[in-house]
Amino acid sequence: MNEEEAISSLRLADTTKEGTTNLGQFGLGLKTGALTLGKKFTVITTQEKLKNQFRIDFDEDKFEKEGDWRKHSFFIEPKTFDHGTVVTITDLKFNVYRVKIDRLVEDFSIRFGPFLKLENNQVKIIINNKTLEYKEREFLYTQNSIVSFSVNNKRVNGWFNFLKKRAVKSSLYGFHLFKNNRLIKAFAKEELGLYAHPEKAQIYGELYLDDFPTTHNKKEFLMDTPDWEKLIEKLGEIIAEPISKHMDFVIGQRKRKKIVKAVTKLADYFSNLNIEAIKSEFEDEELKKIEIKPVNFEKIHIDGEWYSFEPRLLRLGERRNLFSTDIENNNIKIEVNIDFPLFKIKDNYEVFETLVIFTVSEALAKIMIQKRKEDIDSFFKQRDLILNSLVRRPKSKEEKREINSLLRYS
Repeated sequence: MNEEEAISSLRLADTTKEGTTNLGQFGLGLKTGALTLGKKFTVITTQEKLKNQFRIDFDEDKFEKEGDWRKHSFFIEPKTFDHGTVVTITDLKFNVYRVKIDRLVEDFSIRFGPFLKLENNQVKIIINNKTLEYKEREFLYTQNSIVSFSVNNKRVNGWFNFLKKRAVKSSLYGFHLFKNNRLIKAFAKEELGLYAHPEKAQIYGELYLDDFPTTHNKKEFLMDTPDWEKLIEKLGEIIAEPISKHMDFVIGQRKRKKIVKAVTKLADYFSNLNIEAIKSEFEDEELKKIEIKPVNFEKIHIDGEWYSFEPRLLRLGERRNLFSTDIENNNIKIEVNIDFPLFKIKDNYEVFETLVIFTVSEALAKIMIQKRKEDIDSFFKQRDLILNSLVRRPKSKEEKREINSLLRYS
């Protein structure tokens, strides 16, 4: 600032800026901002072409005691730096903790993001010797969706995308609202008609509203206006389709995770399970890339001999039996027909997993009673024993011994 600007900087409501698009239009920012933080502050300012610098001291207690807001200490001094303005605030009104400094770093990285990402480091902000950097977010999609429209000749420009991770608990999602590259509101949601919902907790973007008026303290836009209602309406129309497509994508991702979970669990139960059949059943390209390394039971004990068994999931048609078995050289082949009507529950993968385990248990029980020539009561008993042994995870040596008498680990 020059001498005249420095003198007027502490005059309440003294401003040369006109119009609703200008920040600084109320002439209160320096005074109210500094006094919010501390009771005393000093302003030192100069311009490149000047030989001197100007210093202004303000003391809140002295100001209240004397009651004359028009008089302040003003000094003309030799320059100690080339150009710029330094504001030093002392006698702070709050305690400084590490967590507050961390929050300040986070807030400033967002608040002054448009300046921090300028090329050639045109703007630097340093807090406790740490130079702030523009914080890049991790998004699901490579291309941002663009926002560009007008409300009664008031421009609305910006962009949005979807975060890789939902931010339901932290609420760190929504739109940052800027005016002349200055952050007015961070993570705006309800203000834009985005009411809290888990599926919307990934939307993230920036809106530049240079033509919209703000409150006197620059903390909010004036939202109780017809123009703001129209802004909400138009923005809602723009983001509706991308949100719908995103929700379809999220549902697809969840479905894929359930498939992977079911396949992984089945492979864990049966070391010889042919995973490719399940992959084919669900027709999922991503699933086909999965490599499973199963570690569990692969042999069953029948009448003093150990038999290896290989469950296979095949599409054999609705009219074929639920399962079939074949024994050759102490190797049991079990074919599970996943076209059987019982398996028409594709969207419930936990049930699919359970049905496969149950069917394999019945197939093994059938072989056991056939070899032993036992009755139907023995079938149910053996099936339940096999099923229980497959599902249980032995914890003690006794449990392992009991299960190993029937099934052997691979």
